[in-house]
Amino acid sequence: HTTVSPERVTVRTMFGGTRFAWDDVRALRLDEKRWIRAVLASGKEVALSAVRVRDLPRLSAMSGGRLPDPNAQE
Repeated sequence: HTTVSPERVTVRTMFGGTRFAWDDVRALRLDEKRWIRAVLASGKEVALSAVRVRDLPRLSAMSGGRLPDPNAQE
């Protein structure tokens, strides 16, 4: 599963996990199964377990504004 805090993202899987700071996230990518992947500064992509497109507004809020809210009106 994916745990999000204002400082970092932690992704746990059956075989381990990954932790990274919000400042390391360069982009989010929607994969072919409609799951969200974080693209890190290193170029590595990390699948955000259990995070779907509908979760993007909450993910944006938890990022402290580092990720734009796709539902925000301009």
